[in-house]
Amino acid sequence: MRSNVMIFTSGGGGSSVLAGLIARKGFWVGNATRKLHFETYENERLVELNMEILRSAGFPLKDCMDLPPPSITRIRELSSKIAVEPYRQFVETCNAHRPWLWKDPRLCYTIHFWSQLADFSDCKFLFTTRDPLQEFVSMIKRRVIVSLKEIIAINENYRKSTEAFLKECGFKCFFCTFEDLMLDPDGFLARLGAFLDLHLNKDDLNAIYRGPLRRKKYGTSEILKNHILYLYFRYVRNEYVRFPQVKL
Repeated sequence: MRSNVMIFTSGGGGSSVLAGLIARKGFWVGNATRKLHFETYENERLVELNMEILRSAGFPLKDCMDLPPPSITRIRELSSKIAVEPYRQFVETCNAHRPWLWKDPRLCYTIHFWSQLADFSDCKFLFTTRDPLQEFVSMIKRRVIVSLKEIIAINENYRKSTEAFLKECGFKCFFCTFEDLMLDPDGFLARLGAFLDLHLNKDDLNAIYRGPLRRKKYGTSEILKNHILYLYFRYVRNEYVRFPQVKL
């Protein structure tokens, strides 16, 4: 029987392309998936439960794009403080549809709660993010006015939380970036397929992703243009995401 798959992601890192590739191979992503302006392949119920976990742990936002990040300690302690039956039932529902795929940026933190309730030794784990400059441009284009320094800090927090879980449980993980896929699609699909014991090819990729390949999405001119836009919104319009002082 195939192993289940969890995709950890910092958000905005091309994880939906990765999830779409895997879902094509018969992995269950839920009866309904969360829709943004694209298909996320995120189990809607998983997202709802992850939001509840963050709220119960005292985190003020629905996502984890914040500084400081959610408290891992508080999330771990929840298993003895809240009613866990709905969460156990969700795991049982997923196991009834194996192999399943979990993907949600919040999972980098909420996994410290889920791991108190279920055995995930039959899972394979992926962590994907994006080149910070590429993500910076993507954020500015979406009118999320956040600095490159803050993006780097946020992504590092996602990674540290994920690595803490992996180290505690002794699990291996496939670490990658969206640019790994874009710059060398054939090599990337071969490596990912070997890790997951799946056959992945360009037909699978073409069915999910229609963007440019063998180059980064945003070139130097686009990066400079959006840096100027950042400076305009940040210092002229005073429009930006207000984080505490970032220390790297």
